[in-house]
Amino acid sequence: MDAHDGLVPDVSVCRISQRYLLVIPIPVFVAADGGFWVDAGWWKDLLLHLHHCEELVLMSPGEALREADVKAKRVRILPVRSGFEVVLLPSQATRMRAFITFPRTLALICREVRKAGIVHSSVIGWPYPIGWPANLFAMFFRRKLLVNIESAPWRATGSGRSLLDRLVSRLYETMARFSATKADLLTATQPEYISGLRGSRSRGAHAVFAATWIDGDMVVSRQAAEARWAAHVQDMPRLKLLFAGRLLATKGSELVIQLARRMAADGVFACISVIGEGDFKTRFQEESTKLGPEVLQVLEPLSYGPDFFRLISEHAAVLVPSLSDEQPRVVFDAFSQAVPVIGSSTPGIVSCVDHGLNGWLVETGSVAALFDVVTNLVSQRGELRTRGLAALEKAAAYTHQNMHETRCQVTKKVLG
Repeated sequence: MDAHDGLVPDVSVCRISQRYLLVIPIPVFVAADGGFWVDAGWWKDLLLHLHHCEELVLMSPGEALREADVKAKRVRILPVRSGFEVVLLPSQATRMRAFITFPRTLALICREVRKAGIVHSSVIGWPYPIGWPANLFAMFFRRKLLVNIESAPWRATGSGRSLLDRLVSRLYETMARFSATKADLLTATQPEYISGLRGSRSRGAHAVFAATWIDGDMVVSRQAAEARWAAHVQDMPRLKLLFAGRLLATKGSELVIQLARRMAADGVFACISVIGEGDFKTRFQEESTKLGPEVLQVLEPLSYGPDFFRLISEHAAVLVPSLSDEQPRVVFDAFSQAVPVIGSSTPGIVSCVDHGLNGWLVETGSVAALFDVVTNLVSQRGELRTRGLAALEKAAAYTHQNMHETRCQVTKKVLG
């Protein structure tokens, strides 16, 4: 893990004894029997919070549990144990409901912040960040405040943005800077968030933790990686590339479509596999029909786990042509399987991909740059192996457990 201000401690078992209020905009789903469920991916992260906090209070908007989500395994039930409490805020599912229930939301946040020892919050959310009032109450009641910033979606750019969009973005940026400046501990996924949001009069410490959810047992061994790369060189007629994640414009979906078109037009012996959900899924399916599955294929979604990591290992490289400044977790997923990354030169990707060592960084938004890298790699398979094995060396230090352990140590040192 990278950290600043000398806050990198020895990694050991860490426990926080203070009442820890975790304010998260991700909803908690309520079953008919009163059980609490959360998104399957977030469930894993929450269990690690439970591991490190003796008294944890999760505060999130509440929603009704849908049986379809349970059957599809998109949600997991929360454990019942002493020292763990769930406080449900009113639903934030619609703007109207969120603003009608705002006074009650405010009252609940105020009540729980007053009882907390440490308030762990953020600056994002829809239709408004519940972290904003949580941060303000923490300052008012002089509670220790940890502000965590993993992405800054309000910083999206584009010529089609309305005046209202720009005003809302300005408000989000202002509140993010205020929270970052006043936090006792600011944690972020990349150094740019630290330098860009903290002012010269910031009062607290800060640290950088990569946005990784890989488990140690998911990191492939060096021996297995060597064997897989030997098979790749011999058995992969077409260079197989993977584009995985949310199929949105900000993730570079349009760039991937344009790249596939150029590959087909020039007869490049490579194929792009696409997996995920989002606004561009229909577009990808249409393009796959036009170009053929040997150039572009759309795969059925997989849950985050062994099957997904196996899919990554079957590809020679992972495409991460993001347009936003966030740090995609799929970078570390790829590294864990000794697969290199071809990514944009955005702050989030630059902070974890070393150009020429474990991947390739190209000009953000440039289809031509992506195309040049892909065409070169078709005839230079050895480069893929070298950088894939270098990526594997980096993955071992970036597991989900290590991230939580180190953040716990930093939190205890600064806020304990």
